[in-house]
Amino acid sequence: MFWKVGGFNAPSPVEQILDKDGYTLEDLLDEDDIIQECKSLNGRLVTFLRERSTVEQLLRYLIDPPLDADDPKRAYKYPFTACEVFCCEVEAVFNTLLEDPELMVLLMSLLDAPAPLSSKTAGYFGRVVGTLLLRKSNEVMHYLQLNPELIEKLVQHVDTASVAEIIKRVVGAEEPSSMLFLTQYAQWLAET
Repeated sequence: MFWKVGGFNAPSPVEQILDKDGYTLEDLLDEDDIIQECKSLNGRLVTFLRERSTVEQLLRYLIDPPLDADDPKRAYKYPFTACEVFCCEVEAVFNTLLEDPELMVLLMSLLDAPAPLSSKTAGYFGRVVGTLLLRKSNEVMHYLQLNPELIEKLVQHVDTASVAEIIKRVVGAEEPSSMLFLTQYAQWLAET
């Protein structure tokens, strides 16, 4: 078979970037294969992506508006790809985010913006928080319990569809059998 013949196995473009000295997150985000490499849990890529500084930069692409609106990569490609990286559900990246209170504050800082939120930015935020709620529900609910003001901030932006979806997941209305709707959290939400 053609693909098993030696000499025809081309290295991944992501691997080629990782082989270079001094590569940046932007170099990786520019590469179309980054999502596939995340999903296949490329060890070298995951090691880079789970670094605190990398997770912080991914979050900044998600929630900070670009300074130069004329830069299509900064305005569209990097936020979209950063969102997709989080939605690949890489355990190490989630752990870095959830174990660092400053990174969680950065993620939730989008809720400090005045209404209405940018639908694009809110959509990315909603996908990331929704994925976190789905895969790391106890950790996220515990974080919300420690920071009850976030529930109020979510409610302030309920007119944004992505935020409304997050609220539905938090209260367990998304799925009746949702693991989020545990008794301890139901009681806490009722009191909030």
